[in-house]
Amino acid sequence: MSIGIQELRGRIIHSALHLEDEMDLFIAKFLSPKFKKSIHDESLFQILEKRFLYNKTLGNKIASIKEMISSKVFRELYFAELQKFCAINGLGISEEVEDYEEFKTMIHNSMKLVNETRNSVAHGRITYDFLMGSDEISEGNLDRTFLNNNKFNHISKTDEEVYNNHISKLIGYFKFMTMVILSSNYEK
Repeated sequence: MSIGIQELRGRIIHSALHLEDEMDLFIAKFLSPKFKKSIHDESLFQILEKRFLYNKTLGNKIASIKEMISSKVFRELYFAELQKFCAINGLGISEEVEDYEEFKTMIHNSMKLVNETRNSVAHGRITYDFLMGSDEISEGNLDRTFLNNNKFNHISKTDEEVYNNHISKLIGYFKFMTMVILSSNYEK
């Protein structure tokens, strides 16, 4: 069964847009947590200067978030609060990662996979089996291989499910991280 190209592109891009909404909220709350000058302000200034004031493509948002998650304030304050938040609410972050470095790596790797898949599908050209060296076109592969930046990327149903699992996890983590930032900076 062939995956229609428009349907596949639509599903991949739709999922990425949903993730971008959560990323935007996380970035906004990270950049304006409403509290006095601190190490957060120092980290914020460096990130704003380097990344956020420029083009806000998915790639730039990912780069900004990588820096935010790598910042001193996230490492020293927000990650510990995120672990507490998840433990209190039974969300089980500790089931997936043991420490901050593992968490950071997991988030970075998931965002990289999402960005590569999304860019391949959104910007890549469709290739067909005969371009891949086959003598005949296989119905099963007809619409699922993309050429982007001189790299072939084959998207199977399983690849799409893996992509969507990464999207779902990232959306959850961005929601939790946003709540942690807000609760950590709540002034009574």
